[in-house]
Amino acid sequence: MAFRAILFTPLILVSLAIVLTVIRRTYSLLQNYIEARKLGISIVIVPVEWHDQAWLLIRKSLKWIGSIPLLGYWYKYSYLGWVLDDRHKPHEKLGDVFAIVSPNAIVLEVNDPHAGLVLQRDYKTWVKPKDLYEVFDIYGPGLVSVNGEDWQRHRRIVNPAFREQNYKLVWEESLKQADQMLDLRMNTTKGIASMADWRTDFHLLAIHVLSAAGFGHSHDFSTGLQEVPEGKTKSFAGSAELPAHEHLTGDHLRQDEIAWIFDLAEVSRAPRRYQGFRGGGGRQADIASALIEADEAAKREDKLNGKPFGKKPNYLSDEELYGNLYAFNIAGFDTTAGSLSYAMPLLALNEDVQKWVVEELDAVFGTNSPVHSDYETNFPKLTRCLAVMHETIRLWGPLPEMARVPAGDGQSLRVGDKELFVTKDMQVSTNFYGIHADPRWWGPASLEWKPERWITKDSDTGLESINCPAIGATFLGWSAGPRICPGKKFSQVEFVATIATLLHKFRLKPLVMQERGMMDEGDAREALRKTVAASQFMLTTKMIAPENAGVVLVR
Repeated sequence: MAFRAILFTPLILVSLAIVLTVIRRTYSLLQNYIEARKLGISIVIVPVEWHDQAWLLIRKSLKWIGSIPLLGYWYKYSYLGWVLDDRHKPHEKLGDVFAIVSPNAIVLEVNDPHAGLVLQRDYKTWVKPKDLYEVFDIYGPGLVSVNGEDWQRHRRIVNPAFREQNYKLVWEESLKQADQMLDLRMNTTKGIASMADWRTDFHLLAIHVLSAAGFGHSHDFSTGLQEVPEGKTKSFAGSAELPAHEHLTGDHLRQDEIAWIFDLAEVSRAPRRYQGFRGGGGRQADIASALIEADEAAKREDKLNGKPFGKKPNYLSDEELYGNLYAFNIAGFDTTAGSLSYAMPLLALNEDVQKWVVEELDAVFGTNSPVHSDYETNFPKLTRCLAVMHETIRLWGPLPEMARVPAGDGQSLRVGDKELFVTKDMQVSTNFYGIHADPRWWGPASLEWKPERWITKDSDTGLESINCPAIGATFLGWSAGPRICPGKKFSQVEFVATIATLLHKFRLKPLVMQERGMMDEGDAREALRKTVAASQFMLTTKMIAPENAGVVLVR
């Protein structure tokens, strides 16, 4: 009898814990549902979602839930990146704003471009939620994650680091890296590679550009950061791709694989010892030097004028500098590399767009290679290359949506004809993929990749320029307002230089992979199209199985 009591006690305790958890979550779900009802909008109820780490581990193995009639509707909304698959479609039924209600949260999904602009622009009333941005804070707070007056402090130091002197360096390094990348690919595989291999190449290119333009360390593509450093098990390039988790937290990134970010600059222990500042050296073109230069200037100003009473100093601490360098690199290399990884197959699938871009390249460079071209003279002329980037980000941008929470106890938000009071316990997410694909603003061909839609031609001069073609909407590819991505032009210069080098030397075709059952180019095109379409959100948007299709370089 005593043995049975001992045996059943753990079972009783486990059962009790499960029952109590179910009761607690049900009560929380009911409370959140009642609160969401007050808004007068459509509601989607989900019992579990991306806040539940255990659910993310088993979600993919339970796909069958989504096929259950009437009951399985919630499954797709349990994933942070559901908008990749559905874009604006759910809003056609549920409205331009609806609530996803779970035991953990009330999330308002917004597909209205005007409300989206307000959410991104009004940084004092709509702030970034800490739980989503903690991933950028593991080495210190930075511009990407902080809010309010703290954000203004960081902005005063960070913005001067992104300047024309730096973009010239980005241009030169991107041309060099792209040229060497293509030569290596031709010499080793005759220009044949799967999208997985191309993604690796673009990641290495982006890391090398960041190494040079970010920290002043230039490398050759064929060696450089592909070599395994002493004491490491992987090369910097091999460890560059971030862990494939649906929702990354600081714990996922607090590992040795990402130490390359700081090893590049040798600033991991003392940012202020970075080269050029031991004795207050001269102006440097790289971001780290410019960042510390601006910070040292703010420190001298504080010393001269005195720190404002009751406020933080105008300069940043070493920890804050450290946090910004980390955030720039995490946010920088993966996003631009991702845009290139999508632009390449989309170009391969659209030969007419390739010809259109090549017309521009021939007009700008003629028979001369872009590799040693001048940034100030040539970058402004490559509007079609830039249009390719805009259109790629419109449909396959790194962030499908972006969340905000109201400052204080709550804020009012107008979505269409609805005036909502969003309380402090709610989160509002701007559906970028929905806004960027809705035919109301982008026309009936809204889901087609057409870079030419971005070009406006001056009838008097004949010069082409980039303009948002959406009627009554705003393009939010780099966010908007004061909190727009500080690396916007950095990424544009890198992307344009790479695409210009690529299409000046080669044409792109879908790769016929006979080992995967492809018999002709038609099969290859379909495989490439499906590979691009099958994407998911893992810190940024990525193809799920890039090894299933490829692109070949043709002279």
